[in-house]
Amino acid sequence: MLTQEQNTIVYLMLLNGFLFLGLNRAAHAVVNPGPKGSKRRGYALIVSALSVLCVQQEYRALIFFAVAPATAAKILLGGFVIPVLFLSLAYYRIQKKRALTKQENAGQTGGAASDRENH
Repeated sequence: MLTQEQNTIVYLMLLNGFLFLGLNRAAHAVVNPGPKGSKRRGYALIVSALSVLCVQQEYRALIFFAVAPATAAKILLGGFVIPVLFLSLAYYRIQKKRALTKQENAGQTGGAASDRENH
């Protein structure tokens, strides 16, 4: 049987996983918003709201460990949320730029022939 502190640590790990996935998904939706009328933005808002819920729960768990409120906020925002969000944004921007460059190169070298080879 786990102690209360151990249960809280496991809970923090679970919330961190959910938060990472949520931030990653939100960054993807920001970089690739989809066509007009796409539901991707709506889903990104829902995921963002759930990510905020995860941050609030992590904050409460850190307070449970007697971490000062200001320090808990710095740990969450400066130590996880902001770096993960910006790294995810950078990753998806690079991925999008590479895909566009690949499409341009395929178009310049006879896109129809290379498209047939790829499919």
